[in-house]
Amino acid sequence: FSLNPNNREEIDLVISLLSDCGYKSREDTPGAIRVCSVELADRLVSWCGSLAENKRLPFDIIGGHEEIVFADLMAGDGCVSKPVRGGHCWLYTTISRGLAYDVQLLAGMLGRRATIIGRPACEMVSPTNGKTYPSAPSYQIRIPYGKKLNHSREREAFPTKLGTVYRVRETVCEPFSGTVYNLS
Repeated sequence: FSLNPNNREEIDLVISLLSDCGYKSREDTPGAIRVCSVELADRLVSWCGSLAENKRLPFDIIGGHEEIVFADLMAGDGCVSKPVRGGHCWLYTTISRGLAYDVQLLAGMLGRRATIIGRPACEMVSPTNGKTYPSAPSYQIRIPYGKKLNHSREREAFPTKLGTVYRVRETVCEPFSGTVYNLS
């Protein structure tokens, strides 16, 4: 586990959680926690994927704890932006397309509107040594900070990328006899 070496509280929490789950761990360097367990590695891979580009959220495991997972995601790899057009927003960046969609879905489950912005691969200059490194394509999820949507009070119709969307006001079952066309 790679954590912020300046956040002792977070490091101690992860070590404590690992201990509570029966895993021995040690801090090799500040913020780098090592656990020697094939079982734990296999579980994490099956739940969350392996390698940065294949990460995902295990919704079947986090059910009922969505707020906690969202807060931890934003505290870990997210940040709060400077005010832009009327307010702050959480920013979460990943190179995993699946994780980007999962974070957007998680935000939606919590009543927050989230957008994903794709960023192409490019060359990055290191601020520490000035060397140029290639970066992978990435995805930035933008979530308005502190604002939750009340979907029942939103507009009846609103524009989208592919046209206009209208809210379903009601559904009813009525008897019908005649030709039915599938316009899909």
